[in-house]
Amino acid sequence: MMLRTSLRCFDHQTVAHQEKGFTLIEVMVALAIFALIGVSIMQVTSTQLANTFYLEQRLTSQWLSENLINQIKVEPKQWGITQCGGSRSGEVEYLGRKWQYKLNIKANPFNIRANELTGDYGKKLCQLDLELYLPESSDELVGQFRGFYGVTP
Repeated sequence: MMLRTSLRCFDHQTVAHQEKGFTLIEVMVALAIFALIGVSIMQVTSTQLANTFYLEQRLTSQWLSENLINQIKVEPKQWGITQCGGSRSGEVEYLGRKWQYKLNIKANPFNIRANELTGDYGKKLCQLDLELYLPESSDELVGQFRGFYGVTP
């Protein structure tokens, strides 16, 4: 008896269909999706950082303005304020940063005397308008604030 052997041809197409994996198109589509997600995350993050910086400036300028107006109320002669009228400007350091300020002093537009609000009789109420700028962008107004102070006429 004769033993029969059968030879099979190697079929590349049959083997390729049996292997598991991704095609080049599938990989490129997945990379494009991940790239779009990455770009979106970067845009959101950069917007949040810009907003955080802006809010930090606004909050710091609010604190600084309250401190400056209270210093004026406590020590008006040190600031050279003896009457309603005039303006001052200068630079101050606050929380490790330099700030420029412009202070305008004028009589209050409502002609209210200090005793009507505070019970401090005999004083005239002055309006203090304070503007704050950062030295690196002195044209850009960071904060504008208003306070009132009583002076003896």
